[in-house]
Amino acid sequence: MLAATHAEAAGQRAAGAATTSPRPQGTSVDQYANLTGDDFHMAASTAAYTTFGNSSLACSASGGVRIASATLHVPDGASLDWLDVFGNDGAASDDLKVWLYKTCGFSPSNSALAEVVSSGATGDFFKFASIAGHRVDNEQCTYSINLMLGEGTCNTSLKLYKIRVLYTK
Repeated sequence: MLAATHAEAAGQRAAGAATTSPRPQGTSVDQYANLTGDDFHMAASTAAYTTFGNSSLACSASGGVRIASATLHVPDGASLDWLDVFGNDGAASDDLKVWLYKTCGFSPSNSALAEVVSSGATGDFFKFASIAGHRVDNEQCTYSINLMLGEGTCNTSLKLYKIRVLYTK
């Protein structure tokens, strides 16, 4: 069963779906890092994209570059809890995909900490993934959000409104 809220997901975990239980949203220690379409850089300078004047992000023409990334700034030592994605999926056979990555070391290695896919969403959506309490290490690692607006080519029917990462400090 897919949870509609963080509290429902935490309840499912408490019932044995996972071994850890995040703090429910709204406690005094919850903090947020937010990104909008204006924070993202497309994978090529020739990408045809738009932010619609309201900070959402979408391709302005079909085809072409469909990958974008943004740096995520979270305090050192924070515990990452949730990756939230707000968007619009108007594509019947294509998805908006979002990953939270960490890149660490002198010979950098990448690891995906969480992934959210708009699959099954019709119109406006809010989807999230647990990050399972990853502890931020800004001395060794950097953190980024990468997104893909469609599979083979950029799909103009997919739109990112906002990314929110919940963490505790």
